Amino acid sequence: MTSFFLALTFLFSGTTFITLSKRDNNKQYQIAGILLTVAGLILLLVSMFNH
Repeated sequence: MTSFFLALTFLFSGTTFITLSKRDNNKQYQIAGILLTVAGLILLLVSMFNH
């Protein structure tokens, strides 16, 4: 259950970083956001299959 909430946190922060990168036109924010979003998706899949 903890990994599920961790995955949601990763997804939320990843999409926030992507939104920030679009506003500030910052490439580093965009890369960090994509990595966080992908990590969140993988964690979400793992936590769903672990039940």
